[in-house]
Amino acid sequence: MQDANEMKIHNALQELMDDLSGDKPLQPVVIPSADHVPAIAHTRVDAIVEQYPHLQQAVTVEPRLRTVLLIAADPEPRENRWISYEACKRLAERLVGWYAENDAIRTSSHYDAFIEVIDALLPQASSRDGRDDEWLLSSPDEEVL
Repeated sequence: MQDANEMKIHNALQELMDDLSGDKPLQPVVIPSADHVPAIAHTRVDAIVEQYPHLQQAVTVEPRLRTVLLIAADPEPRENRWISYEACKRLAERLVGWYAENDAIRTSSHYDAFIEVIDALLPQASSRDGRDDEWLLSSPDEEVL
């Protein structure tokens, strides 16, 4: 199931990159479904959104942002946390911040709140993802490959 969702995210990112290349007119932003995300993630997203006024406004103005937050909050292990973080950022690139489709949330404050919450929602490194943090465990004299 995770591979299918990762493929949807990859395809959405590829379409976005093609759209932003300037070779063709911008297509609508397509956000993968978050139907697979468990209820606990929905509760967690709602609680966090309430704590950030800029994010609350952004999700109200652009409901697709909530779906991106749900994707980030999905507790399923990921192959690589950084790739998931970048994928969520790119999915929201035209929804919030300087490139937002809606003027009301085209600010750095809205974008910064969104990015901060994405980082907080993504599961921390799993045993499969731990290699990302190996350099933290090495001594200053060890060479990290």
